Amino acid sequence: FGTATPTVNDYPIYCRSDTLFYHKKALSMFMPRQYMTWDDVTKIGNPTKSRAANKVIEVVKKHEVQGTGKPSNARRAVEWDEFKNVLAATREFYSSRHREEVMILLLTILTIQWQFIGRIDDMMRLATSTVLFNSDHPFTLYIKMCWSKNIRTERDSPTQILFASMDPAVCPLLHLAVMMEAVGTAGGLMFGRTNKTAANLLKQVYESPLFTSQKPGKLGTHSIRKGPATFASRCGM
Repeated sequence: FGTATPTVNDYPIYCRSDTLFYHKKALSMFMPRQYMTWDDVTKIGNPTKSRAANKVIEVVKKHEVQGTGKPSNARRAVEWDEFKNVLAATREFYSSRHREEVMILLLTILTIQWQFIGRIDDMMRLATSTVLFNSDHPFTLYIKMCWSKNIRTERDSPTQILFASMDPAVCPLLHLAVMMEAVGTAGGLMFGRTNKTAANLLKQVYESPLFTSQKPGKLGTHSIRKGPATFASRCGM
């Protein structure tokens, strides 16, 4: 709110409820009585579980719904036509700068990420040893993605099948084959880059005049995850 004693005329324009919830969760990890609720009388327990802390977050959420809170910085889903535009812009942007290896690398990351509806963190942790030939269906590959979020057991991360596409512009197998021939792998990882590096490469494409956004909203690497998820839900998945 910008003040320790907000009134009805003060609005939470400096912080989102998700940020407050994250701070509350992070602080709770260091509380000696982590699993105890807070007692306002005895002042004993976990203060992050107090009614006052929860009430603040609820108030901030209400302001966000009403449009009087801090605007969201979340990246929106990229549309299908925008995704194809991103791939075309990536080819032209980096090939014109004689950075063909970067172009091939980013195209491979984006096309596989779209097919698996994955986070950029998971893509950058993809191990070369987990990409295997499928003898039952030679036109596909086996890939075991090490999902880093909301996955708690190895059973929840099964081996998946990567299919080719009828459209060569978005075909993950075609791009992967080109990358393996032209760039190769490094250090046991398929891409040998950090998620920040991939994000910076994609950001340059988004900001270039070669890419045209179809609607307002911020775009980032997470948009390539939200895009196929949205696309699949519209198709009834």
